[in-house]
Amino acid sequence: MNYHNFILQPYEGTKSRHICPQCGKREFTLYIDVESGEFLSDYVGRCNREISCGYHYPPKEFFLTNGMQQEFKPITPKKEIVKPTSYIDESLFKSSLKGYAENYFVQFLRNKFGSQIATKLIETYYIGTEENGTTVFWQIDNYGKIRTGKIMLYNPENGKRVKGEYNHINWVHSKINDFNLKQCLFGEHLIKDSKKPIAIVESEKTAIICSIYLPQYTWVATGGINNLKVDKCKSLKGRNVVLFPDLGGFEKWLIKAEEIKTICHVKISDLLEKNASSEAKNNGYDIADFLLNFQIKDFHIKRPYESYTKEERLKFGLSIFKKEDLKNLARKIANDWLEQNELMALLQKDLCYNDAEDLIDIMCIKKVLEIKGLKYKIAN
Repeated sequence: MNYHNFILQPYEGTKSRHICPQCGKREFTLYIDVESGEFLSDYVGRCNREISCGYHYPPKEFFLTNGMQQEFKPITPKKEIVKPTSYIDESLFKSSLKGYAENYFVQFLRNKFGSQIATKLIETYYIGTEENGTTVFWQIDNYGKIRTGKIMLYNPENGKRVKGEYNHINWVHSKINDFNLKQCLFGEHLIKDSKKPIAIVESEKTAIICSIYLPQYTWVATGGINNLKVDKCKSLKGRNVVLFPDLGGFEKWLIKAEEIKTICHVKISDLLEKNASSEAKNNGYDIADFLLNFQIKDFHIKRPYESYTKEERLKFGLSIFKKEDLKNLARKIANDWLEQNELMALLQKDLCYNDAEDLIDIMCIKKVLEIKGLKYKIAN
């Protein structure tokens, strides 16, 4: 039996978010009675701005403060009806892929990085445009289905989100009746065809900007500190993942990392936590806030191939090649015992000598190839 009579109001668009009694922002979620659906009080709830506000007044404290005895009633579990996931119509999605001259966030990207890079980012992440200069960040899943679009307003000069009494965040699905929302990661559509490690941040804007400075990762976003969940990360199964939490979110994501370890190989970066100033920590900066202080060219200095050590090349190769892909290659070229020079000759049809040699080493380390003297064959 479940004796908890109050839960946080489920998200149903901006109408389910209220003014926080502490910070005054429309980021407050009220507790509701699970039977009647009524609010307990206009100050009993939790602010979603956990880092910058942190207000939380639970029902238990309300009853204790007011000297009231809370009567718990057993709740008979209802048979859960699993509704199919709803998707956004493709025509609505396509209609947003224009009007970039009026899109404030795109204006910022063009001013900061130039039209060529801005266009590439638009095409990669399918950045959309809504009315009044707002930007649509579409959530497109691994199968190319559009789950929803997050509509936000940015300052075209500094690229920061416009905040105020009205936080300028809306959702495309909020205008559609009977829409059964099941969110995915922003940028999830990039994961399937990428062999790079996956980097996860909170903000959609941060993922887009980081992809310019640090292209050795495929960048995706959760859309909020509380959205790093196993259910939302299923597309990461078997992948190498690095988490880059905002300042103030490290401890929470450290706990979440343990949860998603069940589906992927995950590490968490403490770079910001160790090096950020007190001011940066108080403002909850993210990695993009720091990267924007640098020129892109500072991060894209090309090193001569011969300057990379064997260890560096193998480490990189081990991080990007999936064992299954290597097995498929081995089936094609090493179904029977081959001399080393024969295997090298086959690989050098597409690779240079060093790359071919490194690839053989990687296949051996991952136990894809069996070695006998100087002969190689696909492992059983």
